[in-house]
Amino acid sequence: MRSWGARLLVSAVAAIAVASCGGGSGGGASSAARLPDHLVGRYVGGAALIAWTNNGGRLAVTMDLTHTDPANPTSVVQSRLSLTGRLDGTNVTLQNSAGPPWSGSFRGQDLVLDWSPVGARIITTTFSPGDDARYRTVAADFTREVAQIQQADAQRSQDVATAEAQKLQQEQAAAAAKAQAAAAAHLAQVAASQQAHADQVAAMRAAHDAAVAAMQQRNALKQANAAAHHP
Repeated sequence: MRSWGARLLVSAVAAIAVASCGGGSGGGASSAARLPDHLVGRYVGGAALIAWTNNGGRLAVTMDLTHTDPANPTSVVQSRLSLTGRLDGTNVTLQNSAGPPWSGSFRGQDLVLDWSPVGARIITTTFSPGDDARYRTVAADFTREVAQIQQADAQRSQDVATAEAQKLQQEQAAAAAKAQAAAAAHLAQVAASQQAHADQVAAMRAAHDAAVAAMQQRNALKQANAAAHHP
């Protein structure tokens, strides 16, 4: 009876241990199942939404992107990627048809993923739990920031164009003033030359008139002397 009781006690303890192990495994699966399957991330070139369905660790993934157009960085476009992947504990691998796989891992509820956005190099982005509404909000913020950058660039271009126009006007005004000064100097020179010529002509005329008067005076004196000698 004692031997049978001891065996019964050992069997009961073993059953409890097995049950405890089973409960622990169930908790791990439940913990993995609690990982979010909709995640939103913001990166330098845009915003992204990752959504997947998990079938025993096999992932069917959809990634929605709002990003600048690589061919036209001032334009914001939307695109969608369809990927497959694996979820192994907290580690995630996404198959990228355009290059090597993307990999990441969960830190708490956040997924830190090394991936390459459209037309970009590999970057590291933290994706946090979020639904479509959260993604639309983040995407709208990104679009607004791009518009603000475009407005700032346009304002800078306008400021540069205005400054260049003002500089051109100043240069043209300076050139016009210089031309006017040169024209005024030329006119003054011409006037001075004309005045000098007029003064020279007047002096010559006065000298000629004086010479004529002197000659007439000498002739008159000669005539008077002649008349005096021949009354």
